[in-house]
Amino acid sequence: MCVAILSAVCAPGGVTVEIVNGSMTDGGATPSNWDCAPAFTFARDTGDFKSAPASMRVVLEKKTAGNVTQGLTPAPGQAITISGWSKASAPEKELAQYQVAVQTWDADRNKIAWQEVMMRISWRDAMTHDWTAFSKEIEISDKTRSMTLVIYLRGKGTVWFDDLRVEGAGGAGGGGGGQPARASAATRTSRGDDACFLRRRDTVLVLGDAITAEGGVYRRVLDGLREEYDDLEAGDRPRLVNAAAPGATAASILRMLPGRLDAARPDVVAVCCGTNDSYRDLPGYYASMRGIVAALKERSVAVTLLTPPPIDASKRPELRVRATAVDDMAGQLRRLAAEQGVLLVDCHREMKRLVEGGTSLDWGDGVHPNARGRGVMAECLRKAWRFGKPLE
Repeated sequence: MCVAILSAVCAPGGVTVEIVNGSMTDGGATPSNWDCAPAFTFARDTGDFKSAPASMRVVLEKKTAGNVTQGLTPAPGQAITISGWSKASAPEKELAQYQVAVQTWDADRNKIAWQEVMMRISWRDAMTHDWTAFSKEIEISDKTRSMTLVIYLRGKGTVWFDDLRVEGAGGAGGGGGGQPARASAATRTSRGDDACFLRRRDTVLVLGDAITAEGGVYRRVLDGLREEYDDLEAGDRPRLVNAAAPGATAASILRMLPGRLDAARPDVVAVCCGTNDSYRDLPGYYASMRGIVAALKERSVAVTLLTPPPIDASKRPELRVRATAVDDMAGQLRRLAAEQGVLLVDCHREMKRLVEGGTSLDWGDGVHPNARGRGVMAECLRKAWRFGKPLE
């Protein structure tokens, strides 16, 4: 019986790669530490599992497609093995495909590879089957700076997953906890106005949802670091680890935070979320964000909070309630930053000013920033981090 909440391997380079709650032991109605597309019915199934006490059950009630995801700590240049068990039940020819894969990105958030671990597809495989094991070793590119475990599903049916693990090339990973944060981080909560907020060789952990998981915002930030500090060797510049994941909420980030901190051992953490909270967990947003800040301050990590980008309901009246919710959350975050004495990057205020002036900053859906919108967010962050000031 698998009872480990955390499956991890310390790769040869010293990086701990982990699947948090791969046994689905932790959670209530849904398994903790996993982000699921809203189109799916997502549950922790205590009645059907490979190993007690539970499995992950994903129901596609109508023909649709989407992902269940979990961000992984990048392991550049290493070989890891992803393994687990799956089960499926579907009307004939209705469940078209499901697969497990690892998506990797480079430092500029350009996609490197979609590395398939397993795939079942209707024209080739039985799409109704009992618990079946899968396992595959994959090589992680040495250019990798962020990576995500992705479960992709398309069609109509029900799929279960259990005992998802990450193993090293030389053997199974254990189920233990992580490592303490760097001792040097203890002195990093105070940053002077005459210097860049970041420091040489800082590790900056990025947490958020799809808006910051996509490459545009932080690719521009990295470009800014190179432009402003081109006299420094690459190893002396701050390093960004992007662990943002599509579908994330403040609550899911808080649940996964200890593992992320143990794995990345950051000096600075930047958090931007709220778009998904606006329709999934608005009442819990402030408490979760407050919990995130408290956990970071407890580890003496320098905190940067980004207000969520506004929702433009001018062309989609059905978004008005969500737009108001995001406005409220931005106000809550301003109060929290002032109360806790942490750095606030007010993307929401600047973007809303531009939108109200007639500038389009989204892809036409009123929600997700387009290239120009991501550029505005990156510029807000570059100013707040005082790019161009001395990098100590």
